[in-house]
Amino acid sequence: MSQVKHYTILMVEDDHDDRHITQAFFAERGYHINVQFLDDSDKVIGFLEDAAMEGILPNLILLDLNLPRKNGFEVLKELKSHSQFHVIPVIIVSGTSYAQEVNECYRLGANSFVQKPFTDLLTQKKIETFVEYWFNVTELPLTQPQPNISL
Repeated sequence: MSQVKHYTILMVEDDHDDRHITQAFFAERGYHINVQFLDDSDKVIGFLEDAAMEGILPNLILLDLNLPRKNGFEVLKELKSHSQFHVIPVIIVSGTSYAQEVNECYRLGANSFVQKPFTDLLTQKKIETFVEYWFNVTELPLTQPQPNISL
């Protein structure tokens, strides 16, 4: 019998509607995914430092590009240059997909770039595909400290 895996996503998003849609969709589908929300881009590193001390780092980060104060590019650069947090996959989520922005995100270390859908049906399809890919197809890096077991 296989054990149900539980995952955590940190979503850095200042748009309350986008946060609500995401949270409602995950709850309706019964996914074993805890979505934590942060709307202040200045607090991402501090939030992750606190989570690391508690041993509850997210398995991946959804990062909006258009954030007040620090934009998504700045946050991505911080995350990917951090000695501990650089291994956490970062998926950029943006209302636009200009080639220059997409290229810059990948240059800075983004693991994926997703344009926000504009209809309910597209939103549902993108979230289902996202969950299937990131939680059923790929193997995510370990973000929690593992016990040191010697053989």
